This record gives sequence, C-alpha cells and structure tokens, in this order.
Amino acid sequence: MQASGGRKAAIEFARAKLVLRPVYIDTETTGLGRDAEIIEICVLDHDGLVLIDTLVKPTQPIPWYVTAKVHGISSQMVAKSPTWREIWPDVAATLAGRQVAVFNAAFDERMMQQSHAAHRLRWQLAGAEFFCVMQTYAQFCGRLTNLAAASQNCRLSVQTAHRARVDAELARGVLQFVGNCRR
Repeated sequence: MQASGGRKAAIEFARAKLVLRPVYIDTETTGLGRDAEIIEICVLDHDGLVLIDTLVKPTQPIPWYVTAKVHGISSQMVAKSPTWREIWPDVAATLAGRQVAVFNAAFDERMMQQSHAAHRLRWQLAGAEFFCVMQTYAQFCGRLTNLAAASQNCRLSVQTAHRARVDAELARGVLQFVGNCRR
C-alpha cells in the first residue's frame, strides 16, 4: 500500500464512519484461545457516553496468568457478575442496526461468538456492522500497531490499557484522530 494513498483512504474511511455515529466496544477475556470467553464488556456511544460497562461471569475460571499479565480481572472479581446469557439481550439491543467500531474487530467479534457458544446461545446480531479501527489506523500510519502505541501516536492520554472502558475510549479517540486529520 502506498503511504500517501493509504493515509488519504484511511482518513476518508474514518470520516465516513464518524458521520454514521458508531458505537465503540471493547472486551476483556479469559484468554485468546478457542474456548476463551468475555469477562468484561464496554459499549460507548459516539459521544463517549457509557451504554454498557460490566464485568461478566464466564463458565470457566479465569487463568491466573491472564489476570496477572493482561487485565487484572480475577475469577473472584466476576463471581457475582451477570453471565453472558444475562447481559446479551442488552448488548444485542444496543448494537442492533449500528456501526460498531472496535480496535481489533475480528478478535472481539470472535469472542462474542465464543461466549455465545459457551452459553449455548445461537449467534445472531441484527444489522450490526463491525469495522476495525486497528486496520484503519494501520492504513493511516503505514504499519500495524497495538492500541497503546496507536493511542500514544495520536497523543491520547493512556491511563491503563486492557480494561474494556479505557480501551473503548482509546479506540474512539484513535478513530476521531484519523478522521480529523488533514489529508
């Protein structure tokens, strides 16, 4: 990809998506594998208002090393939280028919589907269109990078990464940064 053409296309894409007033999501999970589940989810509206922000009780314990090295969320912290089955109706209603911005859309969408499978739910989400802020930013800057680096490059305040609300706010900031750049 050409840097200038890629940058211009990324800016135009971000602007087009911002006009549609997307919602922003982020999740934290029990891991990365095929049996991993969501243990925290945050959904923000276009203006940054919190629509959903909750811990989620998974069907399995959270591995100690994921707690220690990734997000700090323990099985004890989620023990009295609602399950994915319990929160899904609200999540589905919030995302239905919307543009859904996610820093790593493929991962979060896969985790939603895996959480569905763990709770024996049929995957269905009416009219939500996921798009990837990470890929948009990669096209903008010419290389793939993680959320913390993208946020720093966009001059966003990075408090603590790897919690759903902070990461959803950072994804929102990255998309807005790209969309507000001059060509």
